[in-house]
Amino acid sequence: MNYLKIITIILLNIFLFSHTFSKDSVKEKENEIREQIKKLGDSNYKVRDKAIKELNNLPYTHRKILVQEFKTTSNLEIRDRLKSILDLSNDGLIEYFSEFYLKSQKLNLDKKYNEALIEINKIIAIDDEYLMALILKSQILLNKGDYKECIEVLKKLLLLQSNESKEVEKINLNLSQIYIELGEFKNAIDLIESLLAVNQNSNELKELLLQAYEQDKQFEKTELLIIKEISERPELPQLENSLAWFYIRNGKLEKAKTIIKEKLVPIKNSPITTTLNNLFIENYAEGIKFTKQKTKPFLESLNGKKDVNIIDLDNQDVYFLLFQHFFEIASNQPPSTDFKGLYKPIRTEDIKIWPYPLLGYYASEITLANFNNLLEDANPMQARQKKCEAYFFLGLLKLSEKNNAEAKKLFQLCIDQKIWSFVETTAAIYMLQKI
Repeated sequence: MNYLKIITIILLNIFLFSHTFSKDSVKEKENEIREQIKKLGDSNYKVRDKAIKELNNLPYTHRKILVQEFKTTSNLEIRDRLKSILDLSNDGLIEYFSEFYLKSQKLNLDKKYNEALIEINKIIAIDDEYLMALILKSQILLNKGDYKECIEVLKKLLLLQSNESKEVEKINLNLSQIYIELGEFKNAIDLIESLLAVNQNSNELKELLLQAYEQDKQFEKTELLIIKEISERPELPQLENSLAWFYIRNGKLEKAKTIIKEKLVPIKNSPITTTLNNLFIENYAEGIKFTKQKTKPFLESLNGKKDVNIIDLDNQDVYFLLFQHFFEIASNQPPSTDFKGLYKPIRTEDIKIWPYPLLGYYASEITLANFNNLLEDANPMQARQKKCEAYFFLGLLKLSEKNNAEAKKLFQLCIDQKIWSFVETTAAIYMLQKI
């Protein structure tokens, strides 16, 4: 046997011994703590007092044992004294937890999800029912795309919350969205329908139910629910719009166009919706007029500005410019937008912020390879959302260049992201039918 093998075996034995020793010592410490807890019910005051002092001085890392014993003991005296010990440590515990919580929160915002989970799990290892920690953990898992584990955390949160808690509705909404995201439409529908039985006026729940019905191919239920909503709230043109767009997604273009032409007026609180309706009925002249009303003010404000940022030129501004560009070309008008002139003044530190890369691509300042790199994101949902928007607007560009084959590929890629709440998905479905 050579020396390398001997050293490897020795090191392995040392590791196994230390690991076994470590487990044994932890178990021994837990047993000591449980013995101290038993002494809380001792008839001798001095024995009880000594046990209380020792348990009060325990590190927070052993708190979980106190909580477990508090829940399981049938001795009322031990239970009362354990409650006092736990209550006494609460203020210090909150301060102790705050460091881990704030660090995890910051890491989550920075999209460092694995590191964020390590920090928040330090709290849960001590108190696995600490609500703030469990709520933050569910958010991290949701952002990270770990939906299965997120469901387990959300279910645990529901068990810990009172039915009257405002947090319950939010948890159930998250659960419904995750079920839809996973394609578990039956679970989503069962949950949402049970929630609507209690809260019939929740528009958010109704929107989720419509998503679940449609993606589960229950088209008749989807249509009936929208029509019911229209009859109950005729003052909302958005509902007529929902029905028209539902017909677009299901290949009933003529029914959709009839609704848009005859029943819809510009929707004041959703100018992008109005822009898309002009696209769907091929009213490009009105589309140009409408988008120019939106683009003219900010273009004038940007004239001569050298350091452009998201405050000067936000997401909606960019999208209006891209629609205007398509409408002009579809109307055989010369495009009026100077994309290079708009893109170059954007601050270097901001050019990666979405959707500025779209401006860069339209200006031929970003290659396709670099553009695709900018679509990646540690948050898988946000990556898909960016791709949904990107592929649609690149498809519009290719269509305006008479490259129908490439446009079709891009519109299909947009749809493949399955971001059903985004207007670009409906628009891509329409464009594919039109091509």
